Amino acid sequence: QYSTMSVTGGFTLAKATLLEVNVISTLEAASFPADEAASPEAIRARISEAGDFFWTYRRSGESELVGFVNGTCTLSEAIRHESMSKHEASGRTLVVHSVTISPNERRKGLGSRMFIQYIQEMATNTSIDKILLLSKSDMLTFYVNCGFKLISLSNVSHGQDKWFEMGLDLLDLRAVEQ
Repeated sequence: QYSTMSVTGGFTLAKATLLEVNVISTLEAASFPADEAASPEAIRARISEAGDFFWTYRRSGESELVGFVNGTCTLSEAIRHESMSKHEASGRTLVVHSVTISPNERRKGLGSRMFIQYIQEMATNTSIDKILLLSKSDMLTFYVNCGFKLISLSNVSHGQDKWFEMGLDLLDLRAVEQ
């Protein structure tokens, strides 16, 4: 059913498929303000163009979507507005767009478990050297606890809130794990 998967602690992290666009879109719309949520078309494009970086999260053996993480690559060293909407396949920086858990599954530690498992998968992908993301102020601690460092207030405007750029160096992570 899934092209690639990783099972840890009773949960399966697997590459998303185009058959999942509707269920992913529904969860995206339930999780983000309308001016921030990715459209079904954007989700379809991310799965099609950057499928190696779009993963779903479920209880092992169950079909209900618990969450998902997705990103696209950029040639830039920092997040630019263009890197939020375009996948540059030869880019060595992964920009994470969504770390999303179903509303009824939140506050159970599943978001950090899913994201750390995703990071571990990305660390095995030697085509990327670092992961960047934008965070609202109320999520900074979550991402720090997942291994990210605060870089700066971002110049990228997306929705109404201020965003902070955060990063994780996969080269450092790989060196520690060897």
